[in-house]
Amino acid sequence: MTRVPASFRSVRPRVLGLVLGALAVAAPAPVAIAGPVPVVAARQPAPAGPAIREQVGALMREVSAAVAGADQARYLALVSKSDPVFVTEQRAWALDLGRKAPEEFSVRLSDAEEELKPRDDGSVGAAITFTWRMPGGRTRTVSFPARFERAATPGEGRPAYLYAGEDWKALEAPGVKVLFAEGGEEAAKIVADVLPEIRSHIHTLFELEGDTDITGRVQEVKLYRSMRHLQHSIYLSYTDGLAGWNEPGESVKLLILRNPRRESLRGLIAHEYGHVASFQMGPKANDMPWWLLEGVAEHAAEKYQRNGNRTRTIVRRWATNDGLVDWAKLADFRGEALEHQGNVYTQGHHMMNYITERFGKTKRNLWMRAMSAAEPKAMDEATREVLGLSFADLDREWRESLKPEPAEPDGDAKPEPDKTAPEPAAVGGKP
Repeated sequence: MTRVPASFRSVRPRVLGLVLGALAVAAPAPVAIAGPVPVVAARQPAPAGPAIREQVGALMREVSAAVAGADQARYLALVSKSDPVFVTEQRAWALDLGRKAPEEFSVRLSDAEEELKPRDDGSVGAAITFTWRMPGGRTRTVSFPARFERAATPGEGRPAYLYAGEDWKALEAPGVKVLFAEGGEEAAKIVADVLPEIRSHIHTLFELEGDTDITGRVQEVKLYRSMRHLQHSIYLSYTDGLAGWNEPGESVKLLILRNPRRESLRGLIAHEYGHVASFQMGPKANDMPWWLLEGVAEHAAEKYQRNGNRTRTIVRRWATNDGLVDWAKLADFRGEALEHQGNVYTQGHHMMNYITERFGKTKRNLWMRAMSAAEPKAMDEATREVLGLSFADLDREWRESLKPEPAEPDGDAKPEPDKTAPEPAAVGGKP
């Protein structure tokens, strides 16, 4: 994920100034759904007029009840399964209900919506508003145009429509599909234009040029016009400030404000695509420590962010004033690392640079693959096996590298005599 500027800070913000930067937590497992799952029937005609509004309204009431009751399976049964990326994102969204259920939740059709009109593919669109409050929090709302697809088997006790997420506009180009809302056309063009070169650069860094699973993939990118909408798309309890997000199997999500600059977008996209590449290291890649995941994403984006010198300056300063944090405290996205997010990104970035410069990208990638395999190796075991030393020794030697260089003597100053050296011979003689 990518942190945001201080002007956008919320609870435990992620700062986009120091380092444009998820998560050392396993990818959300699919939630079991009891009974048959409604699927979308392609090109199924939809009725017109008020009947659609009543049917979609009934779906919204079902969604409200399922989420308010933290019933993950019931909620997912109301979600369209036609888009595998959206399904993956919605599984993660629903999984969070089991961790943090809302105290209040509702979703409704916009009052201004007079009629929902069917489209050629049988879907309909309507503006909807989510309203919720988490325990100890304040009421939050987000509104956006949404899309609903006809269920294949509507009937008694089963909805006529399924929730299909935002009603996006789409821009497709070779290797990329950008989804955006009204007014996001210019940003979408920039993303489609710069992403191919960024992908090529990062595939090379991670030595993925021959991996057709990622090089042949059409990368989906979603552009959000507000941080609250982006946060809501992750899950209801998410309140930290951020400018980007990516998890395995999900789209790259970007916060796009007014007048986006191409160079800023390059750095943001590169960080998030660094996550896409790191998740390609193996099925357990997302279990790697948070500092490593964010650090290698920062390393991947350094060419575009141009923050290498700044990172070195900050980390060297931390090394002299006791500002470094133990790696174990930076490992868990949901744990103590939340209190040290600057170190997660910047300290992690510097360590990944150090490992790459000292051992080369091939060994760095093998090290990551060892920790990402189906039967992953612990960090110390992977470090010993691939890099040839313990992680404790690696950490110690990294810290040694941060010590100030010895000062060069002033060329005009007279050197102090060496008290241990023999007295010089007389002028003109031999020692």
